[in-house]
Amino acid sequence: MADCHIECYHLYVNRSYLPTGFTLIELLIAVSIIIVLAGFLVPNFSIYMSTQTIRQAQEQIKNDLRTVQNRAISGSGFSPTVNYWGVKFVDSANTYFYFTTDTASWNDCNAHSIGGVGSEKSVKLPGTAIIRNGTQCVYFAFADGGMTFFRNGAAVTSQASQIVTVGYTSSVNDCGGTQLNSAGLIKGLTAQTCELN
Repeated sequence: MADCHIECYHLYVNRSYLPTGFTLIELLIAVSIIIVLAGFLVPNFSIYMSTQTIRQAQEQIKNDLRTVQNRAISGSGFSPTVNYWGVKFVDSANTYFYFTTDTASWNDCNAHSIGGVGSEKSVKLPGTAIIRNGTQCVYFAFADGGMTFFRNGAAVTSQASQIVTVGYTSSVNDCGGTQLNSAGLIKGLTAQTCELN
C-alpha cells in the first residue's frame, strides 16, 4: 500500500499525465486583444496603401518623363518631319501617353490622342490615381533635349519650373507631384497640394 502511494503520487506529479491546453477564458482574452490591435492597424494600413499608390504614380511619371527626354536627346525616333517627343497628360484621367511630332504647340497637343498618329505608348497610372492639375503637354526637342510646356490651351511662359500633380478624385492635400524645368531637371515632390497649378 505504501508503494502505491509513492507511485500514484509520482504519476500525478508527472506533467505528461496532466491535462494541457488553454482554457476558454484564456482564448477569449487572446482573441479580444487581436481584435483591438486589428482595429487600430487596419485604418493606418489603408492610409499607407493610398500614400504608396500616389508615390508609385509620381515615380512612374518621373521615370517616363526621363525616358522620353532621353529618347529626344539620343535622337530616337528622329526623322525630317519629327522634331519633338511629347507627353500628354489629360486632366482627371488615369492614363497618359507619349508621342512624336513635328511641332510643339497646344494645337498639336490637343490633336494627339491615345492610339493616334505618332502615338508611341499609353501608360496607366496605378490604382485609382489620376492627373489633377489640368490637361498638359510636355515636349522635348530632338535638337537639344530642351523642354516646352503647355497647359489648358496655352504655352506656359514661365518655363522655369512646372509640376504635374497626381492624386485621387477626392484628394485635397495628399497628392504627389513631378517637377520639371527647362534645364532638364525632373524630380518628385511629396506632400504636394492638389490642384496647385
